[in-house]
Amino acid sequence: MIIVNETGDEIYLFNSTKEVESNLEAIDVENNEYEACDDDGFIYQFELVKSPSTFDPGQFKIVKTDEQNANLPKKYFMNYGKKFSKTDDELEELYRNSSCASEAMRTVNPKLSR
Repeated sequence: MIIVNETGDEIYLFNSTKEVESNLEAIDVENNEYEACDDDGFIYQFELVKSPSTFDPGQFKIVKTDEQNANLPKKYFMNYGKKFSKTDDELEELYRNSSCASEAMRTVNPKLSR
């Protein structure tokens, strides 16, 4: 699962890079509004292929890197979970009892895409 963290504190879950590229906007990529990793903490890089213009929405791609930060999925989860009035202790327990960060996020917000 690819976890996309939008600047601010919004989270999106995607099954593939193709799904990410089909659902996010190049203008937001150009404005560096996203960071992403998978459940194992491998970081994904957003690359602008074509800048957006008045009559063209632009294009980007997302690529998995070799860089890994195993703490990043949990960091995204902890920040996201606070939006739902959960305490740190509650979030820690949810995270511990989940098989992965994306599952924990869906526990906090079942409306997240699968």
